[in-house]
Amino acid sequence: MRSVSVAGRVAAVGAVVIAIVVVAILLFSGGGGYSVKAQFENAAQLVVGNQVEIGGTPAGSVDDIEITDNGQAEVKMSIDDTYKPLPVGTQAVIRQASQSGIANRYVELQLPPGNKNGKRPTIASGGTIPITHTTTAVDLDQLFNTLDPPTRKAVKAFLKNSAALYVGKTQQLRTTFHYLNPALSTSARLFSELNRDSPLLSRFLLDSQTLVNALAEKRNELADLISNANGTFRALGSQRLALEEAIARLPDFMRQANTTFVNLRAALGDVDP
Repeated sequence: MRSVSVAGRVAAVGAVVIAIVVVAILLFSGGGGYSVKAQFENAAQLVVGNQVEIGGTPAGSVDDIEITDNGQAEVKMSIDDTYKPLPVGTQAVIRQASQSGIANRYVELQLPPGNKNGKRPTIASGGTIPITHTTTAVDLDQLFNTLDPPTRKAVKAFLKNSAALYVGKTQQLRTTFHYLNPALSTSARLFSELNRDSPLLSRFLLDSQTLVNALAEKRNELADLISNANGTFRALGSQRLALEEAIARLPDFMRQANTTFVNLRAALGDVDP
């Protein structure tokens, strides 16, 4: 009996010690991770547990959301050890995974480019990403709320009629997009080339502005020129039949003129002293 009692006391003491250790870890370790806060204009239906991503890769989660004294949303995020510490200048954007759900938001962290020497200041654990470096998602209902009732009604009718327009025409629409793809690819290459030589494009735009300004200063003369050209082309149009006849006779005239010039060259050679 005595040995059983002693064993029970030892087990009880061990359980108490383990409980104390667990409580101490929870109270004093602070979760043992790296966390930052981000201030947004509003939480945009963000909830605790939503994912935090960096470059499309899971990098943490939302731990807490609080409202500040000035009505902003302060979102606390725990960041995985792989990505800590975040550099100063990190952008936080609330994004929507899709429009089909409510609690389908996530926070995307966009890291700034590094310095030439690879060194840059970082955000300490518990630090804050200011509202100047955050962006809140805009929901469709917020967009439609900016429209007055007549405009919303017109948009509704447009969407309804657009849906009816393509009923039974999915194959034609698919074919249209199939032929549209090369045009989009070509446009992408065009804009890529333009972006590749930005200084030349900037120079072209500046020169174009100078040309447009010069034309604007001569707008009265240009108006007279266009008016006179309009009168000239109208007069030519009234003589369409005569012009057609002259153009039809032009090939024969050119052949005869060529023969005449050849003979003239020979005649000039004969009379040359």
